[in-house]
This record gives sequence, C-alpha cells and structure tokens, in this order.
Amino acid sequence: GIALEQGLAVFVASGSRTPGIEQMVVERMLARRVAGLIIAPFMTDFAFLASAHTPVVFLDRHVGGLDADVVLVDDFAESKRVIHHLASHGHSRIALIVDDLAVETSRRRREGYLAAHHELGLPIDEGLEFRECINAEVAEQRTWEIFSRPEVPTAIFSSRAETSLGVVKAQHHGNRTDIALVSFGDFEAADILSPAVTVLDHDPRVLARIAMERLIILMRGDEASSPSETIVPLHLIKRGSGELIPHAMAVSV
Repeated sequence: GIALEQGLAVFVASGSRTPGIEQMVVERMLARRVAGLIIAPFMTDFAFLASAHTPVVFLDRHVGGLDADVVLVDDFAESKRVIHHLASHGHSRIALIVDDLAVETSRRRREGYLAAHHELGLPIDEGLEFRECINAEVAEQRTWEIFSRPEVPTAIFSSRAETSLGVVKAQHHGNRTDIALVSFGDFEAADILSPAVTVLDHDPRVLARIAMERLIILMRGDEASSPSETIVPLHLIKRGSGELIPHAMAVSV
C-alpha cells in the first residue's frame, strides 16, 4: 500500500533458500535498475552489493559484508520468553525443533532457548535439540523421534512456523497432543486445532510497512546517518497448547 501511494512499482522474487539462486535474483533486480531492495535473506554474505550503491533494507536478520538497515524481531529474547512461559506451567524437559544454525534467526533462537534454561536452572539435554529441521517434513520426522525417547519431553518449542506444521501433524497422528507446544510464528489452522496452538507472532504487514518506510527514506536520500536497526515486538498468543501442564502434574492434581 505504501509503495503504491508513493507511485512505486513492486517486483517480488524468491531465492528458494539457495545462496547461488538468491544472489542471481538480486543481481537481476539490479540489472533492472530498481530504485531499492527489500531482502529477506538466506545468504549470510552480501558483500557483492557494496559497490551497487542501491538502497537496501533487510528483513529478519543481519548479513555480513554490507552495512544496511535491518528490520527484525528479537529472536534471542523472544525465545527465552517461550521457555519461561513453558517453565511457568511446570515444564522442565523442553525439546527444541530448529532450522540450520548457520541461519542467524535459528542460531539466536537456540541461544535464547539455552539462556532461559541457564536462568531457570533447568537441565540442558543436547538430545532434546533437533537441528537441521529445514521444512515441515523433517520436523515431523524429528517429532516422531521425540515420541520414541525413553523419557519423552513434556513440551516442544518449534522455532519456525513451517516446522510447527510438521510437529502438529505428528502430534495428532500419534495422539500426543498431551505434549505442550509453542510455535515461533503463526500458521494456518493453528487456532482451530485441538488444542489450539500457542504462538509468538506479529503482523507481517508491520515488518513490511516499516521496511518500506525505511527504504523510501533511503531512496530519497533524506537521511545520511548510519544504518538503523528496528526491532518489532511479538505477541504471545495463548491458545491452549502452550498452557498444558505435564501429565504427571495433572494426574497428581
């Protein structure tokens, strides 16, 4: 909406989570002489953009090789918040479903998960960390592995909306909806499942609006200061799955 109001045309393209393709897409955009770029990066090094002199704003994560504006959430603090929330409902064995740790968002969410364990004095079990969950299918497989452990964790923190889809599929097919779940990011039908899924989320339009506002300022040359970092707050939407108490506690009550 903001772009149209400013008389700007918007082009959308995907890098398919592949660094080579992502760089090619960005370079093709530059070849079109676009006035500015908003990038949700998968790559970690954008040094190739340093000589382009095209205004750019990044979404969700910092990148290397280029000083640029970034609009993101506090992955570290928000992940700590999830673990504190689950611990407040009696959970001490909390599994983590996380993507590739080379990705900044995944790495910071895992760091928040671990930091909360230290703060709360909870035991840290590396066997409860399920990494490289790059999509829903892998997350579903890892969730089945969680169910097969001798001591099944009482809660799961899924650090991305896509992986949460795999978690809930395994939970419902395996009849293990007694295990608490919090998802970092909302997803379709999360609010109509039983139990409905507790999520950390924000309106993606807020990120997009802030990024576009920053890009317009840069394109106009209205601001010559150093690159800015804008933190967008998240909301913990309590729907039921994140408020379940461990089965042992429920029985004793």
